[in-house]
Amino acid sequence: MSRHLRIGLVLVALSLPALCLPALFPSDASAAVPGTLAVTGTIKAQGGPATDGKYIATFSIYPSEKGGSAVWTEGMSAVDVKGGLFGHVLGTKKPLTPALLVSLKEAWLGVAINVDPEQPRVRLHSVAHAIQAATAMGLDCSGCVGPKQLAAGAISADKVGFTFAGSKTKGGPASKALDLQCTGCVSLAELKIDGDLDLGGNAIKAKTASIGTISAQSLSAQTVSASSFVGDGSKLSGIKTPAGSCAVKGQVVKGIKPDGSLICVAGGGAGGLPPDGIDEISNGLIFNQFIDSAKSKAPVPIPDNNPIGVSDTIDFPDVGLAQKLTVHVDVENSKLNAVELTLYDPANQKYVLLAKGAGKGNKLKTSYPEPTKPASGDLTTWVGKNPKGKWRLKVTDESFLNNDKDGAVKSWRIDIQTLSSKKIQIKGDLIVDGSLNGTNGDTNFDGKVVFKNSVHFQGDVSFTDIKEKTFNICSDPNPNGPCVVKLYAGRSFLEAAQHCAKQKADICTDSQATAMRKLVNVASIYNFDLRPNWTNSFADNDGKQWNNANGGTGDNHNDAEKYSVPCCHNITPPVAGEQKVGGVRVLKVKNSANYTWDEAVKGCLDLKADLCDKGQYRVLRKKGKISATMWASDHSDNDGNQASSAIGGTSDNPNPSQKYGYACCATNRDKLSCPAGATDIQGVCVAKIHNGGTNWDNASTACGNLGARLCSIAQTAVLRKAGKVTHSASWTASYSDNDGSQAAVGVGNAGDNHGTGSSYGYACCY
Repeated sequence: MSRHLRIGLVLVALSLPALCLPALFPSDASAAVPGTLAVTGTIKAQGGPATDGKYIATFSIYPSEKGGSAVWTEGMSAVDVKGGLFGHVLGTKKPLTPALLVSLKEAWLGVAINVDPEQPRVRLHSVAHAIQAATAMGLDCSGCVGPKQLAAGAISADKVGFTFAGSKTKGGPASKALDLQCTGCVSLAELKIDGDLDLGGNAIKAKTASIGTISAQSLSAQTVSASSFVGDGSKLSGIKTPAGSCAVKGQVVKGIKPDGSLICVAGGGAGGLPPDGIDEISNGLIFNQFIDSAKSKAPVPIPDNNPIGVSDTIDFPDVGLAQKLTVHVDVENSKLNAVELTLYDPANQKYVLLAKGAGKGNKLKTSYPEPTKPASGDLTTWVGKNPKGKWRLKVTDESFLNNDKDGAVKSWRIDIQTLSSKKIQIKGDLIVDGSLNGTNGDTNFDGKVVFKNSVHFQGDVSFTDIKEKTFNICSDPNPNGPCVVKLYAGRSFLEAAQHCAKQKADICTDSQATAMRKLVNVASIYNFDLRPNWTNSFADNDGKQWNNANGGTGDNHNDAEKYSVPCCHNITPPVAGEQKVGGVRVLKVKNSANYTWDEAVKGCLDLKADLCDKGQYRVLRKKGKISATMWASDHSDNDGNQASSAIGGTSDNPNPSQKYGYACCATNRDKLSCPAGATDIQGVCVAKIHNGGTNWDNASTACGNLGARLCSIAQTAVLRKAGKVTHSASWTASYSDNDGSQAAVGVGNAGDNHGTGSSYGYACCY
């Protein structure tokens, strides 16, 4: 709520009741002059109009401009403010009486908004009805009857009859009634009283009284009590002062009962927040409710004129307890009135979605149980249960068309809305001023993510958009998004390769990992400075020269090591001036040994590309496109000069500060789906698998001719585990050094520092 509000007031009408003098005025005189005061004003906050909405105002009348106590106060009044303007009618809760204002030489109005201090007072002036009332008060008349002219007891309940719902007071005829207008009158319409009223010694039951007026001066305070009331009840006895607190932990006070006890409700803390209330209290920015779907794999033809029918099964995964279950169907048949749709849940409970004879036309596309209720069975009973298991949809058609096939179940699926205790979704931008620590579980960000301190993730983390600290090597699926599509916690090499393949990606190369760690300063995002990571060439550290690429893995480490896993897409958009050399897409060539490792990585990064691998360099060197020693994406370890035919005379265990040439390469892949003619094998896009023996030149040339490249050690590990690569040894993009037989999960029994003439199998990947 805005503070330091400034209020401006304009009195637009003042109307007060005339003095109650029954001898001088007819009985409806006070009704013609209402006891209310209308005011309008402005509220400003910090130099401009206050925010639109409801504000709580307290209005008070004082006898002077400054100091003194209020003679009248009406509090807790809600005022609507729009554009800084508001209007309000005083006296609706606590009437303004003539006796009050007549007693004041001056009247000053003070206003306080919310918890802010009261603003400077505004003087009240007479208008319209108030002037008329002043004229009436100044009349000098003959024969006026006032309180001084009446003897004590001249008017009493024994002598004056009141009409009270068919009853009468003692001593007074029921047929007579007197409607007195007098100062201080209390209307029964304004009081709801449970008890006896004492009028000059004669008691009546308020429950049997009809609406009338009774002088408050004649009521005995001892016999007036209130177990319930209308109005604030401030002048009645028997109203208890509220005290105490809510007995139940987490509850807050909502109201006060007439007997002084508290009305308590659940508070806004964790105890009072419903399990699905996080979106409401976060302004719709944080969600822990998700909809998981499972659908049929292909259209299911419906056998014609066949009472046995056809069934299709969906195996729903374990996603937690259902808050809502919805079944969607899309069916076509020549005569839907002869079709019956029956659903069976994992416990084989039967639900007839469409009864025979109920269908109309030849198309049905709807959802159950809303908006269409099943013919039998209650799908809402799945609320609060785990829908894991096999769901079966059976379709029968008993009319004749051709005794073959009549239409099909084009598609059907099951949606389960769940309340997750394992993951949240953040719709807006996430700004973290301190450290962010993740545990095992999913964290998905749809908005921008800005980290201002270190970040530690022990579970899987998916980044859709990291604008401020990222790098970009590929263009799909988001041209402005990061090439790193997933970061996994510690996994073995095979697990790492398989997890990246599920993302249609590969473990990042040494050059891509260097870009993450160093060139674009994103080490704080992934915390790579504190943990080693796999690369797709097995991440051999080569004499601890390559901590900036793999974070300090060992030399010839075991494939069971639990290293972090960055996954990269290898998709590069078209680049002006690129060319094809032996089928290899070449985007840039620097054919002179003048560039450090970092300079080479950045040169390709600027094209959203990566350094060529050794297999691609073999094609370029064979075609005469390069002659210098070259940096490759696996940092160009020469393996006893065995790989010179690809990268030239680089060193064994080269240092990143050494200067070589470089070239940037890409495959023909321009989107996540595989190019025509390729096959997706567990996420690896494969152009060719050769399980016979061949040499290094033939393997690299064959893949280049397909617009592909030799698969990485990581991709080959996935294919070998899937039983697709069966040759005992494999050529790979990084030349397949086995690192003391530690990389056998990918390269098989290829040797350490083997020659180019070795007879290995190979696979080509996009």
